[in-house]
Amino acid sequence: MKEVLRQYAEHSIFARANYTRDLPATADDAVQMIQGQIRYILHDPVISRARKMLVIEQFQNVELAQLQTKQNYTDVMEYFTGLMKQLIRQGLLAEDDPQIMAAQFCLPITVWLNLCDREPNREQEVMELVESISASFSAPIRNRQSELAASASSKYKQNTVDGKTPIQYVYSRRIRISDGCYYSIRDREESV
Repeated sequence: MKEVLRQYAEHSIFARANYTRDLPATADDAVQMIQGQIRYILHDPVISRARKMLVIEQFQNVELAQLQTKQNYTDVMEYFTGLMKQLIRQGLLAEDDPQIMAAQFCLPITVWLNLCDREPNREQEVMELVESISASFSAPIRNRQSELAASASSKYKQNTVDGKTPIQYVYSRRIRISDGCYYSIRDREESV
């Protein structure tokens, strides 16, 4: 068990997140990082066995139940909530509840990982689902990054409140990525 905890601490993006230095540079980098982590979770023999053992033993041992919750829920939600907060701070996602946004993204993936543990022959299907939800998540961010880059190269409209103070316009729009699942994107046009 000590080896499993050591490997988790060493290799899991969820155990060692630092949003000031570890944030992927682009939406595509984030998708690749997440898919790499999923493949690691599924294919590393020690981690794979430990995950299955935790699922079984969580009902017999309170300490293992707490570890299961920490590794497969708490740490994952904290990581993705932090990621959503950072994307909001960067102006790539609209101000919204980052915990709900994180849950909409990562909890389906957690369920699909559990499916793979039970039915390894469905890995290809699961990876396609992960790719699909990742693409649905990253497309609006990629578009927003492009819009911000394009608007930075053009001159902003000048409006003032009192003839001196520039006005900042903020618009929000919700992007539907699947039935009942939306991400909010903040459109911002600043005058200079």
